[in-house]
Amino acid sequence: MVLHVRDEKTDELARELAGLRGLSLTEAVREALESAVALERARDSLWKRTADLREQVASFPATGEVVDKAFYDSLYDEGAIDEHGG
Repeated sequence: MVLHVRDEKTDELARELAGLRGLSLTEAVREALESAVALERARDSLWKRTADLREQVASFPATGEVVDKAFYDSLYDEGAIDEHGG
């Protein structure tokens, strides 16, 4: 399997990491990728990270207002008066 790096900066970084750690390019790239994958796997999902926000939104009382196209249109049409008071 071949990994061809066409980006000069990426190649430079891989070589620098290999040199700093005393590794081959393959070992340096593998370690960097393993580290990045481990960080992503350990990161909480978006669903879990937003639980507090979703809980806060759910705590707001229902207003009974209908949020439809007319409602949104009324927010942008300053001169019109409709059933939503806009």
